[in-house]
Amino acid sequence: MIGIIVIVGFAIIFYKIFLAEIVKGLFGLSVSKLEDLNIIKEKNQVNKITKNDESEAMNYNSIGLNYYYDNDYRMAINNFTSAIALNAIREYYLNRGNCYEQLSEYKNAINDYYSVLKSNSWDDYCNFKCACIYYKLNNYKEALLYLKFAIRNRPKEEYITFRDKIIKLHFNNEKFD
Repeated sequence: MIGIIVIVGFAIIFYKIFLAEIVKGLFGLSVSKLEDLNIIKEKNQVNKITKNDESEAMNYNSIGLNYYYDNDYRMAINNFTSAIALNAIREYYLNRGNCYEQLSEYKNAINDYYSVLKSNSWDDYCNFKCACIYYKLNNYKEALLYLKFAIRNRPKEEYITFRDKIIKLHFNNEKFD
């Protein structure tokens, strides 16, 4: 069995070399140039989101929200994951992160919130959600850091009240900027 696998492997390698030489001779392109063209082509295909994909993603998101409001977070996560696969936008990551938070799967929730923050580090709501999770994990300094970003972008009363509560309860009213 192993012998057959080795023979097939060598055959594939020689076939690729043979094709590369033919292409090189006919079109004057090297293998690396062909690989570069394929990579560019694949990237362009990945980045193109069709209206159909966008519409399908919205449908998955709507179904996921229905499951979320019915407290069926696993089914909601499945639908939000499908939506993200079709169109990875902020709303879908936040929705899935909220499900993970409801299930106390804080690492997964943080990962989804981080996905949003990678493209927009000043997203106040997402920073607030990270602060809430770090608070639940008793990591109050990290919670304050995310609240700081949320408040700088949008000083909502809810964010300020939460920050003041953390400082009062866990830092004996120390001054934090």
